[in-house]
Amino acid sequence: EADVAQAFRTTIDGVIAARPDVVVIAGDLFHSVRPTNSAIVFAFRQLQRLREALPGAPLVLIAGNHDTPRSVETGSILRLFEELGVDVVAEEARRLVYPDVDLSVLAVPHGVMRAAERPLLQPEGSEKFRVMVLHTEVEGEYPAGRGGAEYGGPVISRSELHLPEWSYVALGHYHTQHQVDRRAWYSGSLEY
Repeated sequence: EADVAQAFRTTIDGVIAARPDVVVIAGDLFHSVRPTNSAIVFAFRQLQRLREALPGAPLVLIAGNHDTPRSVETGSILRLFEELGVDVVAEEARRLVYPDVDLSVLAVPHGVMRAAERPLLQPEGSEKFRVMVLHTEVEGEYPAGRGGAEYGGPVISRSELHLPEWSYVALGHYHTQHQVDRRAWYSGSLEY
C-alpha cells in the first residue's frame, strides 16, 4: 500500500508540473469497492492537492471494475470526490461538456459496458476536442492468456469504438500502458 501511495503521489506531482488542460482517470482509482480508510483519505488529499493546483482544469473520474459495487444499494465511494469538484461518472454513461477548453468527454464506467444495452460510442457535439474515456477490454488487445477470465468484464470490438472520430480515447482496465490506435491508449496502472 505504501508503494502504491508513493506512485500516486509522484504521479500527482508530475501532473501538477505538466499543468494539463484536463485530467482524466480511466477507472480503478481503488483496487476494491471498500478500500481502507487510509487509502480513501490519502486519495482524497492527493486529488484535493491536484484540484487546488489546477483549479480551472476539468477532472473526470470513471468507475472501473475494481471500484464498482456489485449491487446498486452498496453505493460507490467515488462519489466522495465530487466534494472536490471532480466529475465522477460511476453508474451510467455521461457526456460532459467543458466550453472553456472546447472539449466534450464521453465518460463510460465499467458497469455500463456490462449492461445488455450498451451506449453508442460515437462523438456528439461540435467541440474541437472530443474525448472518450471507458473501462473495458478491447478485443485483440490483451496478450495471449490475459483476456477476460483474468481481468473480468466485457469485451468490445475495435469497430464499436469509432476510433478515427475521436480526438483521443482513454482506456482503463488493462494494467500495462498499451497503445491501441494512433490516439487511443490504455493508461496502465501507476504501480506497474
